[in-house]
Amino acid sequence: MFRANTAANAFDLGRISWRSYNIVKKKAMEQEFSWSGLLLSLSIAFFVVVACAQGLSMIYQSTLAKMDKARGVKIYRLESQEPRPRIRGNNLLGAEAAEAAALDFQGQVTNPTVYLALAAGQETSITITIKNTGSQIWRKDKVFLETGPFLRSFSKFKGDNWLNYYRPAALGKDIAPGRTASLSVSLKAPSGLNGDIQEGFQLVKDNQPILGTAVRLFVKLKDEAALNKVQAPATVSVNKPAAPAASVPAAPLPAPTAAKPAFCIAAVGAAAGNDHDACQTDSKENDQTNGESQYGALGQEPTIRVGIFKTKDAQRVTVDQYFDIYAGQNILFSGLAPNTVIITGFDFSKKVYYVTTNSSTKYTSDFIRFVPRNKGAVVTLPDFINRPGWNSSLNDNRFRNIMEFHYSAQTGNYWAINELPIEDYLKGLAETSNASPEEFQKVLITAARTYAMYHYNRGVENGVPDGSTKHASEHFHVDSVYDQVYRGYNSEIRMPKLARASDETRGMVMAYNNEIVVTPYYSRSDGRSRDWQEVWGGSAKPWLVSVPIPEDAGQTLWGHGVGMSARAALIMAADENKSWQDILKYFYRGIDFKKEYN
Repeated sequence: MFRANTAANAFDLGRISWRSYNIVKKKAMEQEFSWSGLLLSLSIAFFVVVACAQGLSMIYQSTLAKMDKARGVKIYRLESQEPRPRIRGNNLLGAEAAEAAALDFQGQVTNPTVYLALAAGQETSITITIKNTGSQIWRKDKVFLETGPFLRSFSKFKGDNWLNYYRPAALGKDIAPGRTASLSVSLKAPSGLNGDIQEGFQLVKDNQPILGTAVRLFVKLKDEAALNKVQAPATVSVNKPAAPAASVPAAPLPAPTAAKPAFCIAAVGAAAGNDHDACQTDSKENDQTNGESQYGALGQEPTIRVGIFKTKDAQRVTVDQYFDIYAGQNILFSGLAPNTVIITGFDFSKKVYYVTTNSSTKYTSDFIRFVPRNKGAVVTLPDFINRPGWNSSLNDNRFRNIMEFHYSAQTGNYWAINELPIEDYLKGLAETSNASPEEFQKVLITAARTYAMYHYNRGVENGVPDGSTKHASEHFHVDSVYDQVYRGYNSEIRMPKLARASDETRGMVMAYNNEIVVTPYYSRSDGRSRDWQEVWGGSAKPWLVSVPIPEDAGQTLWGHGVGMSARAALIMAADENKSWQDILKYFYRGIDFKKEYN
């Protein structure tokens, strides 16, 4: 409706402009083209142009306001005349049109996370219910349910009545805006696999996913006897903050944000820290876990969320490929050009996020996500100062994939969170140098992967939708300093050997009794490792017991002392020619290796 009104207004404006032109012409003729007549004509023409421009601006702003209302997301436009920060970038008038088209199609899933327990070969079906919250009809011959999160992936649970390998179901009828679609999906558990497999589905139109329709499926594969003992974790309900007032001042350019000191670096020769008790574990975990994760092998590489830093300042953000900006699951800006400079921040007094481009500022109560359109994209945070201690000329402020800015109502912290495939995360770790032996690289990568997967699985098991139990209140799985030292894309470039070690051990983790376990490590021992209970108390963990470490004899303890000494592991690899598997089995007693994902 508002498009038709806009066209009518533009037509009326055109008629007024033409009438004004005739008046100007008549006045000019009466003055017989005298200088005074010419000046009068120009003056009248100038005011006519200004009036037309103001009219068009009012129509454009009215259109934008109605577009925002149609999105269903709490967005607040800047009404004051205070100047916005001046930033570089491309004009986004074309992007607004693309944004409006994308928002015509969006939905809301009744239950976005589904947990199942199945025996090998067992068949079942689930019902996925999705409401059409967009403005366009979902045509049954145009909209389909497909596998995800990467489109058209092969599912291990393909049922006999699927339309094809990536398309489990189609709409039975057209779904109008405001109406709900129910799709029945048949599933058949694969044979020959144990553990847990994660799948994803979403509605797709013209090879593009429809916003807000993603469903995550977690399937625990068990034998028949164990099925009766399985209990699915409860789904966590996340409450959104209340809508803030509409008038918010524009954000100033931020002051540089200093990186947190690294206390848990396991690399040999790094500067000593003084906060080792905070490294890699949390005392509250002892009340919730025995250090083992019940979740097993996944069907695909999981995505991990890394807390990079917390701040109170606005941040500039650029992406080296085309990207979109989301508020939660709803789009704010679409089709932004590579290297467009964006400013985003959080108003702590009004509890509102803001995003500023070169054309507008928008406000929302939902967290902000910068989402590249292609895998492998790199996000840069120019105002994040993160210099490695050994070279003050470098700044590790580039990260692969998605960057999210998320305020925690529970802690009052505002975090920058990097969301990326776990193998890309491992390649960005900075726990060693590129010069260390290949076997030592594999030792660290496998220990780090196991540690990360343990915390990832803990979140899944306990119904945490976007993090681990350790960092549930902050909405991520691991911290970039106190869990494992992660410095992102620059570190990946500096250490190609570590990236190769990640590829060669892809998916491999340590397990005790076939369950992934927590695997802390530290820089150096004083000749022996510590038992878990000796340092952190809680329940005994048989793989984390005190063992002699002759390679560290005569040294001083540097770290918490539980698990693996990085210095001793390096000596074992470089001087004793031990394999990465043997080194890990020495420090983590009774463990085996298994492939967690392909």
